[in-house]
Amino acid sequence: VQKAVRRREPFAISVTGLGGFPNSERPHTVWAGVGDGAGELIELQSVVSQSLNDLPVRTDHRRFFPHVTIGRLTRGAEGAETLGEAIAERADVVIGETLIREVLV
Repeated sequence: VQKAVRRREPFAISVTGLGGFPNSERPHTVWAGVGDGAGELIELQSVVSQSLNDLPVRTDHRRFFPHVTIGRLTRGAEGAETLGEAIAERADVVIGETLIREVLV
């Protein structure tokens, strides 16, 4: 992985909007979206995934959705519905920007 990403230049991402997987109404995972820089993250994920092709590791072949994971709920957690309402109220929140400088393994 380090070899695959070593020549990458730092890039900025904007973090904006909250959502949930599988959906915002009853989330299991709470995430913040990536606006600017999403293309660079998609490319980075592709390069990292390709670098693992010849290794005995299981990779996820679903389409990559650039995001920042905020937290996860356990199955059947109380308050998921209330959390879903709070997420919906903040679907367009602007959180800020950050610089992606390195990949840690």
